[in-house]
Amino acid sequence: MIRQSLFVSATALLLLVLTLMNRLNFLSPWRKAIFLHCGTSLAVFIGILGVNLFAATLAINRKIFLKDTGRKLSHFDNQLQSEGQHALPAIFKERR
Repeated sequence: MIRQSLFVSATALLLLVLTLMNRLNFLSPWRKAIFLHCGTSLAVFIGILGVNLFAATLAINRKIFLKDTGRKLSHFDNQLQSEGQHALPAIFKERR
């Protein structure tokens, strides 16, 4: 889940940066001056934006993919408790 969120947030951030680079191509003659003057601020902003995108995608993934987890686990636990209905492998019987 973390790997998926990291992939989605990195893709979104890369898409955003490339789109901005395409839209702001009129600033290319002053590129060196802009990076020297504002490079650290740009790097910090992009880093914070990346972390926030990662947190948002992780929260969305958890909300979507972990829906009804408690109900599913209780159903599985109920199946394990009823020994007569389902035959469990020997490895599960030894641990109990």
